[in-house]
Amino acid sequence: MKKASYLLVIVLCSFYLLAGWDSAVQADAAKADETEIGYHIYAILPENQKNPDSSFFDLQMKPGQKQTIEVAVANTSVEDQTYTIEINPAYTNDQGFIDYSEKKETEEKQRELTIDHIATYEKKITVPKGQTEKVPITLTMPEEAYKGELLAGIKVSKVKKQTNQVGIANTYSYLLGLRLTESDQKIQRKIGVKKIEPTIAFGKASVAIDLINPVREAYGHLTYHVEIKNEETGKKINEKTYSGLQLAPVSTYHFSIDWDDEQLVAGNYQLVLTIEDKKDNQWTFHRNFAISPDAAKQVNTVVVQENRFPYQALLIGIVGLIIGAISIFCITKWKNKRRTRRKL
Repeated sequence: MKKASYLLVIVLCSFYLLAGWDSAVQADAAKADETEIGYHIYAILPENQKNPDSSFFDLQMKPGQKQTIEVAVANTSVEDQTYTIEINPAYTNDQGFIDYSEKKETEEKQRELTIDHIATYEKKITVPKGQTEKVPITLTMPEEAYKGELLAGIKVSKVKKQTNQVGIANTYSYLLGLRLTESDQKIQRKIGVKKIEPTIAFGKASVAIDLINPVREAYGHLTYHVEIKNEETGKKINEKTYSGLQLAPVSTYHFSIDWDDEQLVAGNYQLVLTIEDKKDNQWTFHRNFAISPDAAKQVNTVVVQENRFPYQALLIGIVGLIIGAISIFCITKWKNKRRTRRKL
């Protein structure tokens, strides 16, 4: 079976709240083994770079503007290498952080503002050994002005050649941040709740809340406080606080509330969710939701099966070892008897 293992080297992967502004991108350069990876990338910053001290693209654009930016790919290995290039829009991953490592759909309603409609570029490049090549990326902004920011990650990957018979290939990737704005006008932050449903998250029974950020602004340093009660008895069932989370612009976060290794119980519940940021914004949601018997059973069954210790497989293995040991003992004893008879 062909397998693929991935080493993702995050150069600029998150948009954090720092020094009083959380819409900007923090350069979080992760050190990697250059000998093993054999290449690195960097941004060739243009004149309209907002902060020339940053190592990612943070560009102030105009409606209808067309501009070509360049990413340098330096091949430091002793062989010619081919690299793939893709630009992924920012999304909120299941851990609650802004991510760019995959190509995922966002909640963007005006489709002309997605990075796929704005950026054109070659999807593959070959760089000779010891050389550096520039990858041009042409940005064409829509004619209609927009507020906020457009966030994406430029992902450059090298697929290593297969070196063994089982077909294991390692893909080494770098991510470089891309932020496009047209003005510094502030946007009123909003958060909405789409649905609440039982689910399985990280191998545990959970209740998931789909939260949506409908505006083009990245949120950081978010704190979530959750309280869930039984609707009939008023008994508190679950209470959690999560800190340091993020929301990507115009994205949905599948926010999962851990049930503390307990099974879900069918019934009617009341949810109170409070979300706060570092800009004195607060959102409080009161929602009633139900867990049906079928949904609870389905989640609980899967969780038990996934977490169940494989006693049956272990027993079969032990019995197999015993039978094998007995067989080897009997065969060895039989051979020894034959040798003894031959000597006589």
